[in-house]
Amino acid sequence: MLLLWGFAFASLFGTSLDCAQAAGKLQELDLPVAHVRASRAVAMFHPKGQPPGLFTAGVKITADDAKGTIHIKGTKDDLAVAQSFLLLVDVEHPAHQLKFHVDSPTDHIAYDLTATLRNNETWQTSEDETGLSMTIKPRFDDAGEMSAMVVLNYDGGSQETSFRLAPGKSFKIVLGNKISSEIHATASGKQRDISFNGVKTPTVTVEYVKGR
Repeated sequence: MLLLWGFAFASLFGTSLDCAQAAGKLQELDLPVAHVRASRAVAMFHPKGQPPGLFTAGVKITADDAKGTIHIKGTKDDLAVAQSFLLLVDVEHPAHQLKFHVDSPTDHIAYDLTATLRNNETWQTSEDETGLSMTIKPRFDDAGEMSAMVVLNYDGGSQETSFRLAPGKSFKIVLGNKISSEIHATASGKQRDISFNGVKTPTVTVEYVKGR
């Protein structure tokens, strides 16, 4: 009887020890990343200068941007956590199409640009003939509307404008005319004359074409 109990205890503790060793044994796994850059996903897994958090202290997480994969070396629990966490960070970001119409009568130029942007993505463009450079950062909400901040630099000044659009709607930005300033000497002293130069005002029209 005692012998049987001895075998039972040996079997029980032996199994528990084997499970503990298996849980602590290092394993390796490659995880494909579909929607973000692999190295960016790794940065969210394990921010630089911060403790490993949910992972064990010895876990190693590396990225291969060329292959679009993340390599995990850690315990079985580490691999499970990595797979769960990747589902949270590797998500598709819907793209939205914007159309820009630039019209500068003075330069005899009118042209269209089309850009496909994601939420909070900064987009920039510039060209030399009109001296216009434009930066826009749109934000798309759950209702399907877009809020945007546009910064325009052009020959003669700069302008910052914010607006909100629904799909299919547009917003026209009128750029200011140049202001000329001259100082004339008069009998009573100096006099400053300020006037507009009369150049036709260029415009930039932003259209929120569609989301997808």
